Amino acid sequence: YLGGSIEEILLNIVSKPALIINNVDWKDGFFYLILIIISIAPFLRKSSLPVMSSAIPLVVVNLLSTEGAQRTLIHHYSLPIGVIAITAAIDGIAINPKQKIPWKLLLWSSICWASLAKPWFFSGPYLTRINSIGPVKEALRLIPEGNRVGTTSYLVPQVSQRVAVSFPGNNLDKINISKFDSILLNPEDPGWGSNSIVQEKLLNQAKEENWSCYSWDSNLELCNRKKFRGSND
Repeated sequence: YLGGSIEEILLNIVSKPALIINNVDWKDGFFYLILIIISIAPFLRKSSLPVMSSAIPLVVVNLLSTEGAQRTLIHHYSLPIGVIAITAAIDGIAINPKQKIPWKLLLWSSICWASLAKPWFFSGPYLTRINSIGPVKEALRLIPEGNRVGTTSYLVPQVSQRVAVSFPGNNLDKINISKFDSILLNPEDPGWGSNSIVQEKLLNQAKEENWSCYSWDSNLELCNRKKFRGSND
C-alpha cells in the first residue's frame, strides 16, 4: 500500500501519512513491541541502545506490513530481532561484571521465553502429525523432480527445492489446477490458510482428469499429472 519501490515508499511515508494511519494495525503493533521487549527489558541499559537501534529497520517493516504474521513471535520474521535483543541485554549486564547473579531477573526472562515459545505446541499440534511422517516421505519420492507442486502450508518446506511450490488458499473461485503438475494434500488436515473444501475440490478435479493418484491411511493424498511421451512440459 506504500508503493512498489524504496523511493516510492519513502515518498509516500512523507507525503501521504494517511496511508500509514489507515493501514497500520496500531493495537497489534503495540502488543508486538511489548512481546519483543518484555523478556529482556530488566537487563537493558543505556549501553544497550546502540545495539537495539540496529533492529529498528526490521521492526518498522514488520509494523508497517499488512501481514499479521510479521508481528508474531511464532514465525521467522522476528528471529533476527531476538538475536539483537539478547546481544543488547548482554551489553547491559556487562556494565557491572562483578555484580551478583540476578537470579530473579533471569527467572523472569526464562518464564517469558518459555511462554512465548508456546511449549504446548510440542504436546499438541505438532504431535498430531507424527503418523503422517512415513506417508509424506513416501509421497515425496513419488513426485517427479521437475513438477510444479501444490501442497499444504506445513509441507511447503519439504518441497521448497521444486521449480514452483504453492498451497491452495481459501477462495474456491481462484482454484486453478492447471498451474500444478502434482498436488499433495490432506483435506482432513488442511493446514494454515486453506480448508477441506478447497483441497477436496482440487483432488476431485485431478481424479476427473485421470491423474495418477495415491492415498494413505493418514488421509494424505497425492496426484501426479500424467504426461505424454516426448513432452518437455
